[in-house]
Amino acid sequence: MIPSLDESRRSLAGAWLLLRNDPRGFAAMDTSYDGFLRSFSVVLFLLPFYFINLNANMALRAEDIGLDTTSTSPTGSDYLFEVVLIGLDWITFPLLAMIFVRQFGGASHYSRLIVARNWASLIAIQFIMIPTVLFLVGLIDSSMLAFLRLVSLAIILRYQYTIIRNALGCAISPAIGLVTLDVLVTIFVTLSLQSLTGN
Repeated sequence: MIPSLDESRRSLAGAWLLLRNDPRGFAAMDTSYDGFLRSFSVVLFLLPFYFINLNANMALRAEDIGLDTTSTSPTGSDYLFEVVLIGLDWITFPLLAMIFVRQFGGASHYSRLIVARNWASLIAIQFIMIPTVLFLVGLIDSSMLAFLRLVSLAIILRYQYTIIRNALGCAISPAIGLVTLDVLVTIFVTLSLQSLTGN
């Protein structure tokens, strides 16, 4: 179930409104059962951006151990690792959110939370892509990339927090708690997968 061009355009416009803390963005998205399912197709649009980021990470790893960064490229196992990690990440948040809404109310708004978060991912990843591409073309060095990634992460976490609060109408502390839990689980899953695969 791939979203139509019109649905994609409307949903991204809604996600942009949410970035500006404008709850009218939800009205632009299809939060029906079918719209909920289609929103998970967004991950297919994200894959090229994830793979660009993977290339930057490989170059950083090569730089750390003193290799020529221009000759280092991801292998098939690296791409497979990334796909598995992305899949786990896209499963983890909806499960955490399902538990969250049962504890703090707002279960009737679960669908719009997930739909908004999925579509917002396309906007959020651009904050990472800008410094990543600048690094890959040689316009910034690794230290500047690390700094800009931290800034990007702060913007993305704020964006996620805004979506949660507007979608569920919950208090500040639970929304911060869900964002924090999502980050911690992602770190745990990444480290666990790395230890199992040796990546």
